[in-house]
Amino acid sequence: MNTRFEINFIGLGKLGLPLATCFAKNSVKVNAVDINKKHISNLKRSIVPWYENSLETNLKLAYENINYYSNVNEITDFYETTIVLLSTPSLDDGSFSNEYIFNALEDICKHINKRNFEKHHFILSSTVMPGTIENEFIKFIESKTNLRSSTGSLLFSYVPDFVAIGEVIKHFENPDFLLVGGNEQSVIKSKELYKCILKNNPKI
Repeated sequence: MNTRFEINFIGLGKLGLPLATCFAKNSVKVNAVDINKKHISNLKRSIVPWYENSLETNLKLAYENINYYSNVNEITDFYETTIVLLSTPSLDDGSFSNEYIFNALEDICKHINKRNFEKHHFILSSTVMPGTIENEFIKFIESKTNLRSSTGSLLFSYVPDFVAIGEVIKHFENPDFLLVGGNEQSVIKSKELYKCILKNNPKI
């Protein structure tokens, strides 16, 4: 298969794994990461971790274009685009915990510094509160790296998921619409990437 895009994908849960395989089966090279080592071991052996409609088929179709890792540091070819889809548990005040996202961002930033990357595109699909990306995540990345949103070396997009368990893959591939947030350049890049998996030509 000829690949047009290459991505790192952080978080292989009930939504993350289906989405990662949607990309991989459509000729996107994917470095798929999850800290659950048993989960990664099973995926490397093509063991379907849970029932989700079409997931077993997706795993088979994705096989040639996806590699599984339990740590970002294990990746030899770290790509310039990273999708993060991690759990953000609800807190007592109605907001969401960003602990898992910050942990992932810190690991990614260390890898960016190690490889002396001059630019990177982050795509977040986790549920977060309004303002969190600009006020917390971008500032965090800029404090840990030489990347800057003002120069275009740091791109950040938000692509939330509108899916239902049991029909996750169907909804990723045939959404009512695709919502993409970010600045002009990051939105263009995200739209190009996500069009790889869309089957129904939705409004974006």
